[in-house]
Amino acid sequence: MGSPSDLNGLRLVPAADAVTGLLEFVKPALAEWGDWPAIETLAADLLDRGTSAERQRSVLRRTGDLRSVVEWLATETAEVPVPPDG
Repeated sequence: MGSPSDLNGLRLVPAADAVTGLLEFVKPALAEWGDWPAIETLAADLLDRGTSAERQRSVLRRTGDLRSVVEWLATETAEVPVPPDG
């Protein structure tokens, strides 16, 4: 996968900067539809914690054991709240 690019300057930028720029661009529409608070929270969490793939690779580097990665992933998955049916 290539590096993200700045859509205004057409230059390569860090992924966090690209995501932040995209969010600023779509924020008015998301706010209009009432979706901005949820997206802002999810994006902040992603930028703070990294992707699941990044965290899985970190566990593998720390432990050298794929079973530890699977155990971590099962724990991580079990902790995700399930939204109520609606």
